[in-house]
Amino acid sequence: MKNVFPILLLFSTFTWSQCIETGGVGNFEGTNFNSWNLLNTAGGGDALATLSQDNSLAHAGSSSMKIDVISDHNWGVRTYNNCNYSLTKDNFYTTQFWVYGGNTKQIKVALQHNDAGTVVISDQTVNLTSDTWEKYEVVFESNGNYTKGQLKFTFPTVGIYYLDDVELIETVPGTPKIVKPNNANLRYTGVVYNELTETSATFYRFPFNYATTNESNSNPSVQLKTAKRASASSGISIEFTTNSKNIKAIFKENTALTGGIFTLDFAVYKNGELFDVYTDTDDAIDFSFTDFSGATNTWRITMPSFAQIEFLGLEIDQSSNLEVLAVDSRPVYVAIGNSITHGMGQTNLSTHLTYPWLVSDSLNYHLYNWGIGGSKIHESVFNNFSEANLTPDVISVLWGYNDFNCAHVNCNSDDYIINYTLSFYKNLMTNLASTYPSATVIGILPTYSNTPDKSSVRSLEYLRTEQEAIITNLQSSYDNISFFNGDDVTDPTSLNDDVHLNDLGAVQVAHRIIKELSDLGTIIGREKDTLVLRSEYESTGDFILDIDDESEGTISYKIT
Repeated sequence: MKNVFPILLLFSTFTWSQCIETGGVGNFEGTNFNSWNLLNTAGGGDALATLSQDNSLAHAGSSSMKIDVISDHNWGVRTYNNCNYSLTKDNFYTTQFWVYGGNTKQIKVALQHNDAGTVVISDQTVNLTSDTWEKYEVVFESNGNYTKGQLKFTFPTVGIYYLDDVELIETVPGTPKIVKPNNANLRYTGVVYNELTETSATFYRFPFNYATTNESNSNPSVQLKTAKRASASSGISIEFTTNSKNIKAIFKENTALTGGIFTLDFAVYKNGELFDVYTDTDDAIDFSFTDFSGATNTWRITMPSFAQIEFLGLEIDQSSNLEVLAVDSRPVYVAIGNSITHGMGQTNLSTHLTYPWLVSDSLNYHLYNWGIGGSKIHESVFNNFSEANLTPDVISVLWGYNDFNCAHVNCNSDDYIINYTLSFYKNLMTNLASTYPSATVIGILPTYSNTPDKSSVRSLEYLRTEQEAIITNLQSSYDNISFFNGDDVTDPTSLNDDVHLNDLGAVQVAHRIIKELSDLGTIIGREKDTLVLRSEYESTGDFILDIDDESEGTISYKIT
């Protein structure tokens, strides 16, 4: 597991400000500076920076370490102490240090050991917040007993930084307060049904029978959906508000339902902003995060897209509590579809990178992700609304690829597309538009794919044409249904493989959905003229989509 942080009450037992063996870790005075290894290349290439002892600027004493980075590199500019700390399994190590400069930039701090080659135990990104001297603090947990522990600082961004007064404090665990899964101040979003006890919570995006039952057409060999995908946790999140400085979240993967074959990514949001992402591949999962300010924060943790995750509870500081959350009055967005909607293709199968999440997070909607990997179009999904007692405000439907690409003898024909696929699609869209006249129903015609056509009928272009005709016909009777062509907003650069969207593709579709809502004048509950569409996709610059909203002026959606 990476990025592990402390979760329990801490008290100091040992403090190092210098290395006894070599003299000098805490400051960069005199020969103490020589107890640090200075690395400024990546694999022996050109120098990316100069690292030197500086006598013109210091937080205390007469000198500091100056790091002058001349070229961006994720890991090439780094420094670590060449003396050793003894690290104890399960103990925590608080690193306090001062940095001058680098406002709005980031550095990385890691706890590592060199017992048998250099191994990073845990690392954390630190956001620099000042152009003058500022103190920062990072806490790590040791996952073993090591004799050659070290601290490492990495400077990935061009700039001039000064490092001084580094201190390492060993702390041992205290006793945490246990927050049980059935605590009334926990909110589970995107959940239609849950199995909730004092010891565990299992979440379902659909009514229980629908989520845990395979569904076929009249012939069982034509699989419309499988429980293995329907029971997965895409779009589900846990919300809570607390003043605890240390928080540990504990989970277990239910491998009986989803097979345990996927990477598990959990995104943590702090007061609406992405705080960190924790990745694991084990069945038993726990990770910790901190805010040492003691402020009261609202946290949100997203579940992995393609796994069924049981939540076992939280551990927080003994002196803290969970506060009552405000009533959830957010508009409801339901995204219907197959694996493209479910989240296949995004980095590490992360809920927070899927297009439904990007839409709901940007507009502050309550998301229900009803995409099911491998599913074919079927109108029976409509019955889930009434069974879940769910009244939607926005519904999107992106469906059809698996019908067109079906290889089974009972569905690999033109007749199947005409008699089943399009019939199911028409019935579903008609039911949505007529039953929920106050909701905005958006049909997303199939997105770009490299998969070759099977025939003139078994082609994505045929599906686009026929789905558009169905929606256009419905528009003569219903004013709450619209569509856009997914092929217009995606292209080869949008794909992770032949069909599934990569991070950029998900952003492109999310942008287009928001634009459609804006064009229709149906963005609900908006408080600001500028909405931020968050994405982990890295580009060379900001992508701005200006949307003309006659009622409220121009709105910019900016990927950050």
